[in-house]
Amino acid sequence: PRTLLPGGLPPRRRRDPHPRWLATLARALTRELGAGIVLQAGLGGREAAASRRLARGLRLRGAQVALLEGLDLDALGGVLSEVEGVVSANTGPAHLAAAAGTPVVVLEGPSTSAARPWRAAATTAVLNLGLSCSPCRGTKHGRTCHVPRCLDGLPVGQVVSALQVLVAPL
Repeated sequence: PRTLLPGGLPPRRRRDPHPRWLATLARALTRELGAGIVLQAGLGGREAAASRRLARGLRLRGAQVALLEGLDLDALGGVLSEVEGVVSANTGPAHLAAAAGTPVVVLEGPSTSAARPWRAAATTAVLNLGLSCSPCRGTKHGRTCHVPRCLDGLPVGQVVSALQVLVAPL
């Protein structure tokens, strides 16, 4: 299945997994599900440069990768309705994918469960580690946390399994 992932995101945004974690996930999705990877590179600048590096590294390891740069909201919505799955922190693209009916694995950590996609029934899996410091968005801890274990600590195998369950009916 073609699976959309956020690209590499320096400077580190607290709401996104680390690019190394994303690379590990992409390799696992390719190996275990035969997934083609679609990286969302944002609108440019450092985010796009980091996404290009991530795509290049994945391609060197034999992964099939499409890199999408400079998409406006309409174009992103179109892509999200065409891919077979999305893995994302609880961000706008996760909500757009859920609205389009695309299977979504939401990586929840900094955000509260009240901010989950509204169509979270059969097409959405929400994964979190249940850490005592989570959710932290808007808290003192959230403003000082520079290594979000809540996202980077999620087992890649659990994410792959969750996506596999969601895309199996397709």
